[in-house]
Amino acid sequence: LVSFALGMTMGQNNGFGDDLVRALLMLSGFGVLAFLMIEKRARQPMVDLDLFRDTQFSLNLVMGLISFIVMGGMFILPFYLQLARGYSTLQVGLMMMASPVAMGLMAPVSGSLSDRYGTRVISAIGLFFIVTGCYAVSTLTVDTSVTGYFLRVALVGVGMGIFQSPNNSAIMGAAPPEQLGVASGLMSLARNLGTTIGIPMMGAICTAIVITSAKLTSLTNIAEASAPALVAGINGTFRVAAAIMLVSALAFVIMLWVERRQVPNARG
Repeated sequence: LVSFALGMTMGQNNGFGDDLVRALLMLSGFGVLAFLMIEKRARQPMVDLDLFRDTQFSLNLVMGLISFIVMGGMFILPFYLQLARGYSTLQVGLMMMASPVAMGLMAPVSGSLSDRYGTRVISAIGLFFIVTGCYAVSTLTVDTSVTGYFLRVALVGVGMGIFQSPNNSAIMGAAPPEQLGVASGLMSLARNLGTTIGIPMMGAICTAIVITSAKLTSLTNIAEASAPALVAGINGTFRVAAAIMLVSALAFVIMLWVERRQVPNARG
């Protein structure tokens, strides 16, 4: 975990082609393999790997990880607001509240609805809103109004608020009672890893698109790019985010398909 976090952090400054960054990420990969081997043989493992045999538990955990990777893209929006649109720091801070406020308002509502109608339907609705919201953000322009910005960004927050509560409930519900503490820890790990991956990854994608659009050989200061290039970077990044969430939605559909096949087999 230390090697991974350090590698992702240094990658933002030195580039992910840097030898030290590559070495750190490779070391983290070997660390994961070593951890799995040790946990598999330990009499009292930190993480019972049998948990991941449950399809619902594993896929919901992966979907949670992917959603937080996508949320990392929200941290590049200040570049659009301040550099491309010219808003002040105070205005940018207030405008960045749109997504978390929408998420906070929707989370308890979706939790209540998932208790009544089940986690699957509500999770699917949340995924639809996230994909729609990411695509909507990818249509921002230099002339987009404040209202247009809020409507686009709030969609992502609404989707996250709708999705997270039933998804977390599904993860905890799939875990055995004696493993609830481990399941909660894995949820926190997925959230932290998703953010750790999402911020540098989305930032790197945005930077690459900006450099290409502005036809710059190197970009030491993103403020050097023109407003259209910055907008192109935001648009391209959120199209990638929408595509990633579509993969998550596909995983969700696969999970439902597997479960429906298991039910008739169990009855048989």
